Amino acid sequence: MEIEYSNVVNPHSESPSEQNWPLTVKDGYVECKRHVPNVVRAAPPILFLHGIFVGAWCWQHFLKDFAEHGYDAWAISFRGHGHSSRDGEFGLNDFVLDAQAAVDEIKRVTGQMPLVVGHSMGGLVLQRLMLTRQLAGAVLMCAMPPQGLLPLAVGNWCLRPLQMLELGQLMLTQQAINAEQLQFGMFAQPIEAERLQDYAKQTVVEAPRLWSDLMQGAMYTPWLKNCPMALVAASNDTLVPPAITQMTAMSYSVSIHWLDGFGHGVMLERDWQKAAACVRGVIHKMHA
Repeated sequence: MEIEYSNVVNPHSESPSEQNWPLTVKDGYVECKRHVPNVVRAAPPILFLHGIFVGAWCWQHFLKDFAEHGYDAWAISFRGHGHSSRDGEFGLNDFVLDAQAAVDEIKRVTGQMPLVVGHSMGGLVLQRLMLTRQLAGAVLMCAMPPQGLLPLAVGNWCLRPLQMLELGQLMLTQQAINAEQLQFGMFAQPIEAERLQDYAKQTVVEAPRLWSDLMQGAMYTPWLKNCPMALVAASNDTLVPPAITQMTAMSYSVSIHWLDGFGHGVMLERDWQKAAACVRGVIHKMHA
């Protein structure tokens, strides 16, 4: 894919504040989107990190919403996802490097360290990122626990063996996730079939090494956390169920902000505005 490394306003955007901001990294580039508010509030910029299978596109609602509320909002696609570099096999450490590059660029451009919101696997990336960068804050949203993938796999195997067999098949055969699997894993609320198909087409196949990386977790982080932290979780999450989030909360000694009636993909659910308002409220309390 040809890409120009310049900071340009997207000519197809409905809002002139939407910018493409590609980042050069080792062996490639990282897709980075930025929504600049018309009036900036006294708050740090926000960086959103996505989970497995998706990309920066999953934050499409949140980016615009946060910018409309005065936040300088950024999101990246890890290498192997979205419109980032696809050549190579990428794992968790590569994604941490991508997040570090984004944090450093945001600090360079804005003069401020960002507050980072990490969803699902992006939450585990965030936990590792906290070890190397002094962030303005960290919000783990439906995030993998610091103990890694193992407790998730064991718990879900007991609760949903058929779905875990399907996930195992995807991992072993390198198949793309289909619309039905995406709906089961991500959504608790109704979603239009056309929209679901569109989301499924944008998903990617994860590299085998990622799954072994996720088993390692981020166990040092609870003892070395160096910024304000909060947890946001979905009551109907089938991938990161409430018991796992409670384990994460105990690990970091923080409380949980629950989103009732939401599935794992809170940022794409029908009532995503409620989820965005919840995250904004959490951030406001961090920096009130």
